[in-house]
Amino acid sequence: MRGEVSGKLYIGVRMCPEGVGLPEDDVKYQSSSSDQAFICEHKTKTIVTRHLSRQPALQAEARLQRFYEVVPSPHFVNRAYQTATGFDRSGAMHSPETRAKMRGKTHSQETKDKMSKARKGKTLSQETKDKMSKANKGKTLGQENKDRISDALKGRTVRQETKDKISDALKGQQHSQERKDKMSKARKGKTLSQETKDKMSKANKGKTLGQETKDRISDALKGRTVRQETKDKISDALKGQQHSQERKDKMSKARKGKTLSQETKDKMSKANKGKTLGQENKDRISDALKGRTVRQETKDKISDALKGQQHSQERKDKISKGMKDLWARRRSTGEKLMVIGSQSTDAKERQLRLLSQRQCMLHRRFILN
Repeated sequence: MRGEVSGKLYIGVRMCPEGVGLPEDDVKYQSSSSDQAFICEHKTKTIVTRHLSRQPALQAEARLQRFYEVVPSPHFVNRAYQTATGFDRSGAMHSPETRAKMRGKTHSQETKDKMSKARKGKTLSQETKDKMSKANKGKTLGQENKDRISDALKGRTVRQETKDKISDALKGQQHSQERKDKMSKARKGKTLSQETKDKMSKANKGKTLGQETKDRISDALKGRTVRQETKDKISDALKGQQHSQERKDKMSKARKGKTLSQETKDKMSKANKGKTLGQENKDRISDALKGRTVRQETKDKISDALKGQQHSQERKDKISKGMKDLWARRRSTGEKLMVIGSQSTDAKERQLRLLSQRQCMLHRRFILN
């Protein structure tokens, strides 16, 4: 059918009612379209095919509708495809008049429940999913819609099966720089609640990152500087925490054989300048180093590094006071000060040479007495 005013077309099937001999004589049929303007206008009817029963007529109607893609076409008033099991409305679009009527209207809770119940257990074909994906590309949701979706999803839990499907679908995909910038901008200024942090921590426990992932994170963080505020937060969060022996062994194993570049050493030196360790930290370091032996190579490096350096008078006074306090404590406890007293002069001299240049002057009077 063709509307003589609008020029729009309609493809449909019609069985001649009783008492009508030929399809041309059936003047009551005005299409099954919901477009009232099309129904009311005068139309020209063209008989495309003729059939002896309804089934082959429906098959011919379905083929023609798919061939001309009548549903999305603005030239046709058909709003659904004919199929063997009913109408298929995928790809259908409401007219501007219909959209205007629908605007502002919402489904009642009863209707929503019925729609939800009707959809349960049904799965979309891959073809339908592709069409929906294509139709939604480039569309953006308003903030109001985003808030409604967020509220609707609150409290829902995602099944592990669904998580695995999402993970598999996203594998190998990379965000464009534009997308990364948008995500970064959207997250700025937002803080996670403690409940969310606890959930994330629980979900990540026991997981280990592959070397490839570690390298990517390392490359992404290179050149970034951490604000002092962030450093303080990390420091406060870690206070009082202690690594397990297993964790310490892993860290030790990971660092073995690695050497710091001179640039890194200079940065660390600059960062630590002016900082002083508390007595508690000093005691912990002292306890940790007890029983360890320093290799000759390390001693030589320390000696070479200290050559030509001179302590300030303030530093000398601190060292002198520290040594005096040390010997005073040892005398009070009855601990032997040194076992050098019974050694020969040559042995004493060898012992003195092994002492660092900073401590030599302070020890000499105790050794030679």
